Amino acid sequence: TPDKATLRSRLAKRYLLVQDYERAAEHYGVFVTLEPGNAAGWNNLGICYSRLEQFEKALPAFQKAIDLDPQFALAYAGLGDTYLNASAYGLMPMEKTIMEARKAAEKSISLNSDQAYGHDVLAYVHLFYDWDWEAAKSGQESLWPPFERYQHHHHQDDRCQRQDRPAR
Repeated sequence: TPDKATLRSRLAKRYLLVQDYERAAEHYGVFVTLEPGNAAGWNNLGICYSRLEQFEKALPAFQKAIDLDPQFALAYAGLGDTYLNASAYGLMPMEKTIMEARKAAEKSISLNSDQAYGHDVLAYVHLFYDWDWEAAKSGQESLWPPFERYQHHHHQDDRCQRQDRPAR
């Protein structure tokens, strides 16, 4: 029979896929308590908190995923996206959040240039903070247009690509 961590992970993933972010966050919270070294679990917990607009909880979850796996491109993109959202909601100073969002997006792209999420975050920085449409567009040429962002990122969870299985 699966252990407690595996069961929590499976439940959390199912709730995340049906966009029940509160229940997913609850189960991922237990999962990362049981498996604190699991970077994907922390990343997915960050996604849940971000979707719940609990940015103050999402930021440290993404950072923990990065601390555990410095090559985790999706966690850097999630961190950058969360900074953008925190700025848009007026929860953090724009000067700090934009700098952090840009840095996280660039790191995500440097780790995996084929992954769309990092490009998407950087395009938003270029578009809404630099007012540089050409830079925003150039990073998106082979990806979906930036204005379709929420249709893709907030209605289908393409960032749960890594398995959040307990470490062996």
